[in-house]
Amino acid sequence: IQTTVTAFGSPPAIQSPVQSSVLNGEVHTFVWQNNGVDVINYQLFAGSSVGDNDFFNSGLLADADTIAAVNLPTDGTSLVYVRLWYQQSSGIWDYTDSTYQSGVIPAPEPLVITPQPGSVLAGSTVTFDWDANGSGATQYWLQAGSAPGAGQYFNQSMGQALSGDISSLPTNGTTVWIRLWYRSGTTGQWQFVDNNYIASGIGPAFDVSGSNVIGSPTNTFSWSDPDGTVTSWWLYVGSQPGGVQYEDSGNLGMATTYTTVNNNLPSGSVAVFARLWYQQGEGGSWQWIDHQFESAP
Repeated sequence: IQTTVTAFGSPPAIQSPVQSSVLNGEVHTFVWQNNGVDVINYQLFAGSSVGDNDFFNSGLLADADTIAAVNLPTDGTSLVYVRLWYQQSSGIWDYTDSTYQSGVIPAPEPLVITPQPGSVLAGSTVTFDWDANGSGATQYWLQAGSAPGAGQYFNQSMGQALSGDISSLPTNGTTVWIRLWYRSGTTGQWQFVDNNYIASGIGPAFDVSGSNVIGSPTNTFSWSDPDGTVTSWWLYVGSQPGGVQYEDSGNLGMATTYTTVNNNLPSGSVAVFARLWYQQGEGGSWQWIDHQFESAP
């Protein structure tokens, strides 16, 4: 390939990922820009040394500005050298080089099959089933509690079993966290997977009064505590679940209603997410329920 050196201005260059960053793994998408150069062809190399293409060679890409490179190393230590070739309208080829850190493909982990994570539990005793999912796990330990890693409801070794019955679960509609510990047969280390569920029964809930539409730029939210066990409430309102872009009420004590004060709730029928935190008993773990509302038109 005949090459030349660009004398003035900035040559075409990779915009994403940024220089020296860590790649996703075996596949990563590269995006570049021409920086004002009249380019009629691109070609992308990825290799184990500067200018090499032993990992990937895109072939001619015409004037495309993105390509998903495959077969990249995944050891987390190798350097990946990327060369972006570009052909100017004059026919001359030139290039820019970038260097990256190889990524790592996450090791597979066991999957809880039933009940489906996020679902409502059937009662105070529930059978949980899981699959090794290629993780190489040789031993399991199961916990159930009111917060991630808590075990006040259940905390027991399951040996090599792929199923276990958990009893003494709450039935008041609160969030139940299940932590499945597993021991790798390769490293011998203990790791875990967390999932959450909704206890059976009726727990705290937003009062939507038959409509999910809220006001703008302010709104009054209300909720209920059928069991009368909540001692403190806290409200987040944001543009995504758990977000506080619009409102963070602070601790509301036992109040079951709150009117926003920031006057920045959006309009235009967009999604608004409210997270209602609640604490049951002094010193109890904070739990939450989420609800998606719609802003006023």
